[in-house]
Amino acid sequence: MLSGLDPSGGAGIQADIQAITSIGAHPLPVLTCLTVQDTRNVYGAEPVSPGLIKQQLECLAQDTPIHAIKTGALGNAEVVEVLVEFVQKHSGVPLIVDPVIKAAGGGDLADDALVTAMKDKLFARAEMITPNGIELAQLGGSDDPAEAARNLLQTGCESVLATGGHG
Repeated sequence: MLSGLDPSGGAGIQADIQAITSIGAHPLPVLTCLTVQDTRNVYGAEPVSPGLIKQQLECLAQDTPIHAIKTGALGNAEVVEVLVEFVQKHSGVPLIVDPVIKAAGGGDLADDALVTAMKDKLFARAEMITPNGIELAQLGGSDDPAEAARNLLQTGCESVLATGGHG
């Protein structure tokens, strides 16, 4: 899994670790960005070096089987490039993309370059994308959830699961 660190413990890589562990699987967490946030909002974020992320992914892949990849906040467009390259080398591994763009409090976790990279390069490789309501409308270009989901399916992903929260 690739995701950001939420120091308040409510989301991000910690939540992914808990979810994966709860179903009896062993998570391989790769940190993509560090955030400044509390339980209400995100106030800042700094991406982890894409080169370091690439090294971590390669090291893990050489040591242990990877049965699925799940993303959260990715930090920047360069991280998408690293992930796309990794996924191409490991075809057959399901990719679940949570396109984290905004925190519940409205703080930004993705700039325009990252959003474009996800839409243009990552979604087509995903078995599923899991936007929340706000992300679904923004990424799918429509306030109508069904239309937005259809638009996202046209990016090449296999399925779209709109998640709760954020309205």
